[in-house]
Amino acid sequence: MLYQCKRCFYLTKLKSDMKRHLERKTKCPRILESYKYNEKDLDYESLQPVEKNNIIENKLEENFNIEDVINYITINKIKKCLYCSIEFSRHYELKRHIKNNCKLANCNNEIQKYEHNKNNDDNEKKYVQNNVTNNITNNITNNQINNITINVYNNKDNQNNLLPFDQNWDVSSIDDKQKLLLFLADKKYSRIMEEILQNEKNNNIIFDKDTDLGLVYKNDVDKFINIKTNDIIDKAMCKIYNHLIDFYDDIKNKGYSVSELDSHKELVDQKFEEFNSDKNTKTKDYVKNILVDIFDKNKEKVIERFIKFNSDNLTDDQNKVKTIMNSNDFDF
Repeated sequence: MLYQCKRCFYLTKLKSDMKRHLERKTKCPRILESYKYNEKDLDYESLQPVEKNNIIENKLEENFNIEDVINYITINKIKKCLYCSIEFSRHYELKRHIKNNCKLANCNNEIQKYEHNKNNDDNEKKYVQNNVTNNITNNITNNQINNITINVYNNKDNQNNLLPFDQNWDVSSIDDKQKLLLFLADKKYSRIMEEILQNEKNNNIIFDKDTDLGLVYKNDVDKFINIKTNDIIDKAMCKIYNHLIDFYDDIKNKGYSVSELDSHKELVDQKFEEFNSDKNTKTKDYVKNILVDIFDKNKEKVIERFIKFNSDNLTDDQNKVKTIMNSNDFDF
């Protein structure tokens, strides 16, 4: 019997191991493909036996053991786990995570991995292996290659575009009057966040409260990765602050005569300083809850757009790799 977690695609032969995995205090991070399952069904589905042709590969190519991966991330100064896509602020935290805590990394020693059938054509073997190797070099996990391969190119259909979280949000649809009203509003930071998310391109985060992580379309290199919620909120607050300052400059340059404009600018600065104060953990928790709730209002639509965006941007080569690696040419 084989069992596969429908959150992170961890694989085990023992149902008892899967139960322990699901009952952990700290839940495993969800990857994009897991969002095709309802939240309430994840545990039930994970405890159902799976056939070998329905297994979703979630591990790195077998030629890359844990030490190889650690050496690779050290040399290339990578701060993202190549197995589960969680991002860390310090290299030593990432190394410790891979060695001791990452279920996807350590399950390599527990479960036999997919192997090429000996009758496979050698060229086909090299084609698949080279594609996997190239994707590792681009910091992409194998679960993305085999199942939800994410490789973003310019999409001709603007409706399917996602703006990378590393960039500022697109506020081109907010006119001068709206900028003024938002800048003078009582709850400036939450109001501007709600207005920004009216533009679908800016909806680039799915928060998972169980793991305190967010699945983020980070940029055109890292693609979709899991980042700690606190790190996302810090970056989001910085981006909101920058947009508010831009609004202030635009309002001043357009010659609007508002007597209390500068006092509102002082409030914007004050709120941002309070948020960034190390002593104000209550303030950060309060802001975090508000922003996560704002993003969660569109969560179902964002999940659909993430999956569609990923599917629409697969290249012919990636589809070929995906087809080969999910075919019967692999025996478990």
